[in-house]
Amino acid sequence: MTVISGLLLATGIILVWRSLTRAPALTPMRIGRPSRIRKTLVHAGLDVLQRRIFLTLSLFIPLVTFILVLTMTRTWTVAIAVTCAVFPLPWGWVKRRRIHNRAALANAWPVVVDSLLASVRAGITLPEAVLQLAVSGPEITRPQFALFAREYRAKGRFSEALNAAQYEFLDATADQLFEALRLAREVGGNELGNLLRDLSTVMREDARIRGEIMARQSWTVNAARIAVAAPWIILVLISTRTDAARAYSTGTGMLILATGGFLCIVAYWLMQRIGQLEEFGGRL
Repeated sequence: MTVISGLLLATGIILVWRSLTRAPALTPMRIGRPSRIRKTLVHAGLDVLQRRIFLTLSLFIPLVTFILVLTMTRTWTVAIAVTCAVFPLPWGWVKRRRIHNRAALANAWPVVVDSLLASVRAGITLPEAVLQLAVSGPEITRPQFALFAREYRAKGRFSEALNAAQYEFLDATADQLFEALRLAREVGGNELGNLLRDLSTVMREDARIRGEIMARQSWTVNAARIAVAAPWIILVLISTRTDAARAYSTGTGMLILATGGFLCIVAYWLMQRIGQLEEFGGRL
């Protein structure tokens, strides 16, 4: 057991080290639809390096959990059940981070639109107005607009630079805003100021309503998470006793574990589906 633990620990350290030392690609290919995993990680605000570290740890943590529970209980059925319960935890952290990040981004879009509107009214060209957002825009949007600035200064093509930033945002609101800017740039738009003003108003109202809904449902969601996690914590505590752990090694015990795991998965999935909110401008 000590040898296996040492090998798994060394493997995890090597994977983390490789994810830290490998240089990320400068410009990813922007062809086709991004994967669902990439969407989730981007919405959580993780950059390329952080995504690699997270994916490594999301595999390493269940391995360590399996070894620890197996060492404590000496029952492989309990170890497998607890490992399956722990496996979604990193993704739950990413989802919570995604919710907070999306809320912050939703609050930042009206500020972005107001900055563009002020620049356009001041007589600044549309590309220069977007370039300024890399420095003066909200903190959460600056990396994507900095990418726009690099692409635009390197190639001088407004539409392609917008595509680069739009790919990094993966946001329905960004799609609406960028399409309006692209259309105004290509065919001209005397109504761009009115459009930006109306869009800012709608964004603020949507962010206010969404914030109220999330505040009211947060205590219910947290209670549901505790209800799902509590049986597995109790299972580990009970299984530290030899006679109780031996009971879960029987056919009946394994059936109870499998049934309990299935019911927890179904209940948590239903809770997530019922409490899911639509993205502004449509679901991504």
